[in-house]
Amino acid sequence: MTSSARPAAGSRVAPDADLLSRCRAGDPRAWRELVTAYERLVYSVPRSYGLDREDAEDVTQTTFAQLLSGLGSLRDDGSLVPWLGTVARRQTWRVIDRRRREREVFAPAQPDRDGTDPAAGAAHDPVDAYDEWMQRAWLYQGLASLDPACRRLLQALYLDDADPSYQAVAARLGKAVGTIGPARARCLRRLRSVMGDQ
Repeated sequence: MTSSARPAAGSRVAPDADLLSRCRAGDPRAWRELVTAYERLVYSVPRSYGLDREDAEDVTQTTFAQLLSGLGSLRDDGSLVPWLGTVARRQTWRVIDRRRREREVFAPAQPDRDGTDPAAGAAHDPVDAYDEWMQRAWLYQGLASLDPACRRLLQALYLDDADPSYQAVAARLGKAVGTIGPARARCLRRLRSVMGDQ
């Protein structure tokens, strides 16, 4: 999706206010729903800056831990998505800074453990990064509104870092390979309908 095709401001598939209200009331199911809706989106932030899986998982956990501890102080429930993006980016930058310092102290001539410098991905244009984040958020809200089977299928097909084949997706989901294509088409139609892109 290009920035010209991004959703209009205020376009939302499902409001976060209800989920947040239930979370504040101590409803564990609401917290699970919230994390399920946004964990892959939050995880995508550190990955887009070049962090490895382990560091990205740490950033994701820290971001949601901060949300849980700060539920009462979140001023605008409609700002949940930008809030998550801001916290995830800050946590990512902290990890990048820590990795730099570790390299300087322990192995100045060594590349990062996966052979790349995570700071290399940090030079994103802030406007483009915000647009990309909002587009992802819009997509993830749409996915969160689908039934679990469609959500799992589309996440496996389009949001897996490994870019798996139909065979791999079928094996993972316990489905016949021949059912993946038709199910994909059906789930994409549902997603377009939910997101108002008909």
